[in-house]
Amino acid sequence: MAYTETALYCDSVAYAAVTAWAATTAYTAGQIRRQLAAPAAGSERCFICIVAGTSGGTEPTWVLTKGAKTTDSTVTWMECTALPALNGDSANTNAWKASQGSIVLGVLIKNTAADHYFICTTAGTGGTGGEPSWNTTTGGTTADSTVTWTCIGAISSFSTRWAAAAKMLQNPIWNGVSWMVNANMTVFIGDDHSETATTAYTPSFPCQVLCVDHTAAFPLTSANLKITALLTLIGGSANFWNGVLNGYVYGLQIVNSTSTTQQVIAGALGSARVYFEQCLFSLTTATANVRLMLGDNANVGGVCTFRNCTFNISAASQNVLINGPVRMEGCSLTGSFGGSANQIFSGAGVFVNFVAEGCDFSTNVSSGANLVGTGSSGQPYGYMLFKDCLIRSDYTAVYRGGDAGMAQLVIELQRCDSGGTNYRNERHSALATELTSVAVIRTNGAVDGSTAISHSIAASANAFNGSNVFGAMPLVIWNATTGANRNVTLYGIANDSRVPTNDELWLDAEYLGSSSSPEGSYGRGSKANILATGSVLTADTSAWDSAATARSNTTAYVVGNAIKLASNPGRIFFCTTAGTSAGSEPGGYATAVDGGSVTDGTATFRAGCRFSQTLTLSSPQPGQAGYLYCFPKIGRASTMYYLDPKVSLS
Repeated sequence: MAYTETALYCDSVAYAAVTAWAATTAYTAGQIRRQLAAPAAGSERCFICIVAGTSGGTEPTWVLTKGAKTTDSTVTWMECTALPALNGDSANTNAWKASQGSIVLGVLIKNTAADHYFICTTAGTGGTGGEPSWNTTTGGTTADSTVTWTCIGAISSFSTRWAAAAKMLQNPIWNGVSWMVNANMTVFIGDDHSETATTAYTPSFPCQVLCVDHTAAFPLTSANLKITALLTLIGGSANFWNGVLNGYVYGLQIVNSTSTTQQVIAGALGSARVYFEQCLFSLTTATANVRLMLGDNANVGGVCTFRNCTFNISAASQNVLINGPVRMEGCSLTGSFGGSANQIFSGAGVFVNFVAEGCDFSTNVSSGANLVGTGSSGQPYGYMLFKDCLIRSDYTAVYRGGDAGMAQLVIELQRCDSGGTNYRNERHSALATELTSVAVIRTNGAVDGSTAISHSIAASANAFNGSNVFGAMPLVIWNATTGANRNVTLYGIANDSRVPTNDELWLDAEYLGSSSSPEGSYGRGSKANILATGSVLTADTSAWDSAATARSNTTAYVVGNAIKLASNPGRIFFCTTAGTSAGSEPGGYATAVDGGSVTDGTATFRAGCRFSQTLTLSSPQPGQAGYLYCFPKIGRASTMYYLDPKVSLS
């Protein structure tokens, strides 16, 4: 088709306001009517009179095909649903152009003078010569090569907005290939629109869908964007954007009232990139275990981005399920999230690449919930990042650590917390849990803003020096010296009886070792190879007790509690056997050395082993100034370490 629309219009309220066809009534060219008898859902159409006359005594059998003619006694109607010109939008209506080739029925254009509209009533080849001399009499025809154009009236007579709107986005616009005929079309939806669908929404071309003020005149401005158009999905196959095409959606409220156990609310398949802004995705059913599934449910690469969107569920057993690559920016979760077995984000047995920035995940989450879990659809794998997000303080865990399949999923929190703090950074996997500690810190060590911190790493039983090495969060420092050896030193303390070896904990560093390219060089602090014996790291005397809680008499302690003693400054003592401390300080504390144990009432405490590792960057030496990235690695199971994020460079 030579001419293609750039915009379409959908508003259920406006469609209902279109005058219905009437029997034995005189009609003139240019009048618009809809069916009288209620058609099946998705078959609602608007028709324009192209041959004046008197309608028949009974409603005709309407031809619903785009641009098709319907004979009604002496009247001829032409299907015209959603066309720009008939919805008050002259700006998005094509003007006549030369050399347009094949033109099909129902194409609606304006003359170059932009004062009259003409609709193709005889298909053919048009525009092979100069612009024809238009017959501007309403109902009059104009020959244009082998095409016949019928004048439907002056442009000024079609200023009424939404006068031929589609009733549903789903049909004929969304799922109708003959309507979505042009890539990157804009579909305008009135802010008072509401529809219910039982089958999937499958776009036939890349497009953008915008909810707009139905009272605003075209052309629209940014002030006319709205967020209240409603799409209600019913049934297990009533999915939204169930296709492989790019798109942008603004301001839709997409509500799912199904009772199925899994529901794709927003899915982008294949190589599709779909961007949702200011949209609501909501489950209104209270049925247990229903999910809001976001992303590529076929796991073949589609990407969904959500900006300033809201996600709502209605029962504690429900959750949001992330499939494939999904990104959230400034989004929020509302509703009754939670439950020890049902998490906020429940990854299916597919690759997960999830990023959330500036989001609110704190509302109405029941105590005992986890931030991430596996749900019942299989074990997830991939990476999930929460950055600058508001989360609750009473999550039981960030993820369900008991799920063996979580070994393939890494979850990272950057500056996420429940209050006014901004130093909480975490990394979680089945190999280890890395948290931010403000209780066990190295004196004169790292300070995030005004808060002294360390990184605590609790290695699980799954960690070992081989395939299951835990990579901690990278530590970054600027290096300005080139052409000389640089020494990078990491400081730590272990809840252990001895200093770790360099096959249990070590430091790798990546730096600019070439002066001619940005190709990174690596310094490795681990043992030489897998068969080599690990070397003991350097014992250290740094003080770690400046923020620790002082020991108290007759106090219950649990395993892992850390205390300090005025009688042995600088050291941290970790509870290794739970119990109640003695009524006075045992003498063993004052003389304890790193790794030594003290019996305290029914509890036992051990002095942490302080250590450091210095990595010399010499082969090659740094060739350019730039950031130096340090990567602590953990390869020993079931051990607790605290690392100072402030590495030393000399």
